[in-house]
Amino acid sequence: GTGAPSSSFGAAAGIPGYWNQVQEGNGGPLPLRDTTGGLTNVSMHWSGSGGSFGYNNPNLTGDFRLLMADAEPVGHPGLTYTISGLSSGQYRIFTYACKPQGQALTSLITVPDSAQGTVAVTGPMPPNFFVEGVTHSVHDIFVTGDTVQIRAAEIQNSYVNGFQIVAVPE
Repeated sequence: GTGAPSSSFGAAAGIPGYWNQVQEGNGGPLPLRDTTGGLTNVSMHWSGSGGSFGYNNPNLTGDFRLLMADAEPVGHPGLTYTISGLSSGQYRIFTYACKPQGQALTSLITVPDSAQGTVAVTGPMPPNFFVEGVTHSVHDIFVTGDTVQIRAAEIQNSYVNGFQIVAVPE
């Protein structure tokens, strides 16, 4: 699409920093950078159907638009994103999953072994603000190895716009 949000944008997590931009179609692995833009040992790869989708939604502007107006459609059999190289510890995962056009459509997001299990994100997308369960899901997980998965199930017109993975201090 049109680029990644600026490093001043904290999104729903409220944590500003560097946004990794994902190019459609390669499946990874994509080396990830931390909030300062420094290269880490963490990488992401993904599998399943999808592709890319963007929509010029006039209700979205600025960094909100850069995050939410582009998405990966969730087709059959769904999408699995695998984040590897994480340190063991507690994490909070924000998964943005709202249809860029703004309609009310459900995306089912699962982080296996999280406290929340499967969470429905329903839309409709509000103009330039986030609402948990409407624009994004939140999952809490304790990572004991170095890998976490984020899964999006196929439902008609489901989308994934992006992620924030936040280490939660003890």
